[in-house]
Amino acid sequence: MVELNMTVAELIEKLENLDPDTLVILSSDSEGNSHSPLADADPTHYIPERFGLVECIHDDDLPDYPEAEPCICLWPTR
Repeated sequence: MVELNMTVAELIEKLENLDPDTLVILSSDSEGNSHSPLADADPTHYIPERFGLVECIHDDDLPDYPEAEPCICLWPTR
């Protein structure tokens, strides 16, 4: 079962013994229907469970969303 709420500390623990040159691949969903290499990772903020989804927001929009929490957003190449 895939952990649904992974923290940076948990991700570091999973990555710390890997070769630093290992490619990072993202799945588009928990069933693994499609995959894409990681393009970028942005420290940002998110709005928890908005309309049933988690939404990453731009820092410029933070004043409009006091409920926003820090996160890192991983962006696929496709």
